[in-house]
Amino acid sequence: MAGTCLHVHRLDSHLDVLNEVDVPVWIATYNPKRVYFPWCNTSNLKMWKKSSVEEFAAIDVFTHRSEAVQKVQNELYQVTQVEKRINHSRHTFYPGGTAVTCDMSFIPIQVVNECEEEETMCMVTCKTAILDMDEGQREANRSHEMLRHTPVHTMLFTCGGGHIHSK
Repeated sequence: MAGTCLHVHRLDSHLDVLNEVDVPVWIATYNPKRVYFPWCNTSNLKMWKKSSVEEFAAIDVFTHRSEAVQKVQNELYQVTQVEKRINHSRHTFYPGGTAVTCDMSFIPIQVVNECEEEETMCMVTCKTAILDMDEGQREANRSHEMLRHTPVHTMLFTCGGGHIHSK
């Protein structure tokens, strides 16, 4: 399903109506040169345990990211900001150290950025937040997501130990 991006939005004024919904929503750019979150609604501030949009925007999700996180962010950039398609996927993140697993939608949106230029960013909605997980479930989710985004080297051998194939 392709996103159309018919309107260009100003982050501070056009999106304030989203403060009325009880679903965490934020705007992100997953540009490989700079990943950041310039805006969010009040439901998102509660989920991330932040007191202001500025405090949320100050979260550094770029500097110390793992290879797996970088791969996910690059894929989101390609799909939503380059190809302008909607992506639905499940992710786990850790606001304030609490594991939150959400069914999320990443939707292309045209905005006026801080340089007063039009830019395709990504509107993120977090549906169905799952907060009540025991330690084992949190670790299982984290392991599954790491494996899902990590390159794997596989090798196939005969019963006698001879190498058949590597990938």
